[in-house]
Amino acid sequence: MFVQINESNFPKVNVKEDTLDKKDKKNDNESRTATATCEINIKEETLIKILKNEIKDIFQIAKASAIMASKNTFLNIPMCFQNTISSCDVEFDIDSKNKKIKIYVTCKSIGKMSVEMEALNACSNSALSIYHMLKPNDKDMSITNLKILSRTGKNDSEFRFLINDI
Repeated sequence: MFVQINESNFPKVNVKEDTLDKKDKKNDNESRTATATCEINIKEETLIKILKNEIKDIFQIAKASAIMASKNTFLNIPMCFQNTISSCDVEFDIDSKNKKIKIYVTCKSIGKMSVEMEALNACSNSALSIYHMLKPNDKDMSITNLKILSRTGKNDSEFRFLINDI
């Protein structure tokens, strides 16, 4: 069933000024980190081509995509403020047994705002770049399990997934 959306049934968004005001937030120079992960499920034939290096530079390009995405998250997500990212580390793990590429992105910043959205955006963009480069070889790929693994920052409550949850 499709629902036609027009102005009469579209939810109104009322943004209060205090939602946009970060001036009063304490601890301007807090160290903050967030690690995100996701997985790309691929065919065995595609995995073999990657391991034989028949598909060139996918991880270098995906890493560049993640770094660029982390620094431009505010352009993609409404109400997400521009954040100064001090580092963006990207790691790839090829899980041959389960035919997956696992992506891990850790973003770091010193400032007022947490970096979860930057880590999630970087991780998803990295996965999308890999998807784009592999789509001629594998039409059945899927990107799954995008989530935050850990978050730190003095004002934020620390958060970590347990190993069994991953």
